[in-house]
Amino acid sequence: MRKDRRTFLASAASASVAGLAGCTDMLSESGKKKLSEFKEQVYDNETKNVHEGIRQMPGGGDNGGSGIGNYDPIQRDPPTKSSDYEIMEPSGEIMHLRDGEVLENVIVDWENGDWLTIICHGNNAIRNVGFHGVHRTDQVAISMNGGDVDIANVYMGDGCIRPDQYQSHGQVGIFVHKNFHGTATISHCNIQNWPNNGIYGSAPSTVSGGKGGTVHIQNCYAANNYVSSYRISSQNSSVTNSVAFNDGSGRYTGRPFWGWAAGPLYVKKCDFDSGPYSGCVFLRDNGTLNITDTNLTTGYHEDASSWTINESGVGKNPDLSMPEGVPESPEMAASRQY
Repeated sequence: MRKDRRTFLASAASASVAGLAGCTDMLSESGKKKLSEFKEQVYDNETKNVHEGIRQMPGGGDNGGSGIGNYDPIQRDPPTKSSDYEIMEPSGEIMHLRDGEVLENVIVDWENGDWLTIICHGNNAIRNVGFHGVHRTDQVAISMNGGDVDIANVYMGDGCIRPDQYQSHGQVGIFVHKNFHGTATISHCNIQNWPNNGIYGSAPSTVSGGKGGTVHIQNCYAANNYVSSYRISSQNSSVTNSVAFNDGSGRYTGRPFWGWAAGPLYVKKCDFDSGPYSGCVFLRDNGTLNITDTNLTTGYHEDASSWTINESGVGKNPDLSMPEGVPESPEMAASRQY
């Protein structure tokens, strides 16, 4: 099952981040030299929103779930310096990726306790990015608000600790905003111990005024996420060749998969283990789920809804090994050439 997953180039290229205008203190001296031509900042009335001048692409609430365990968050040494990537130390900024921009080969170091939210406003790519240390604020790490987005080879495995005061849509690993109208492809991501969904992709078709963008999750690894690990809803959205589980050792437990109408939704070649949670696949409202060649330790839970479930090749012995190509550390993610 793991052999057909996408592979990476063996050698890592040097970092190609060309940005962070106005936030150059987050980069090394060599990184600052790359940024001199990108002196653009954008502010609104409430928050300092810095336009991170990343290089151009070619051509231009739900608080459900199950309790908090005795998880001891990862204590990491400072990220290893390398010429293959830049290290960013956030200080409460929003990084705006405008249409056609790419963020790649960076480590976001959350060990200082502050936050950075990356927002994709158009057709964008985020790849080879490692989030280092535990996220501790009521902020989303990555959000998609616009057109087609490719998120690949991202490490978010150190997780997030829910703050004492929070909003329902904070503390998400990857969030798909209701205004997202394109196609999101999320692949080779490691997402563990997030308190408000690992990948929260249901808003485009479940929130009033949603634009109906489609979400495809593939070759991902998720564990011990509260509410759910993979949450999708829009027509033809899918989860493929991915693993999600609760093993009792993490900070949270939640649904490995949560499908909301409208659908139809697709799950193919996945492995889900609910562990101490009450079910692997949760379904809300009315829709259609097509599930093939997938292993589940427990079955389906329909939340006051009526779903059509089309099964083929569904078993009960999931392989919870990490899919080939998923990064196991921030440095591994940031140093790759995807």
